[in-house]
Amino acid sequence: VNTFAAQLFTLAQAATVTGAGFNAILLSEGFAPSANWRILDNDGVGGLPGSLLASGNASVTNAAGPVGASFATTNYSFAIPATLLAAGDYYLAIQAVTTNFDDYLSRGVAASGAAQSDDGGANWAFNYQGLPSVAVSLTGELTGVPEPASLVLFGFGLAGLAAARAKRQSSAIMRRHV
Repeated sequence: VNTFAAQLFTLAQAATVTGAGFNAILLSEGFAPSANWRILDNDGVGGLPGSLLASGNASVTNAAGPVGASFATTNYSFAIPATLLAAGDYYLAIQAVTTNFDDYLSRGVAASGAAQSDDGGANWAFNYQGLPSVAVSLTGELTGVPEPASLVLFGFGLAGLAAARAKRQSSAIMRRHV
């Protein structure tokens, strides 16, 4: 299956993403033990997924998810290499690894932001199987990225500390020899 489901997400500040997941209705055929994933920039045509920032294939683990009206769901998760993203809008895309995944990825908590590609990510359309959102999630840690001006001041501070330390060491050596 060459279908990708993608969900828009926003980072208020820079973050290192280390994992992802999705929730799906569990039917008898189950899921493959791995997932193809992509993180895409929100710079595509009309607000759809655009530039590829990171991608890979990862082993998937699963755990019981919430129970729906008459069906069970499963939470799937996988690790990805640490990926630093600046504040902004991105898409997490997961490739359908079985026909079950293609048809039964659960609706997410977001009201909108889903996109679907049926040609491996070459072209995207809004929504996924008629749903305005899909249940995908990210894990990681927030990493404050200093502003360039702060880095310059920090650098001057280090240089000043080093100069003061060198002066103290030089004075101490001269006092010992006098």
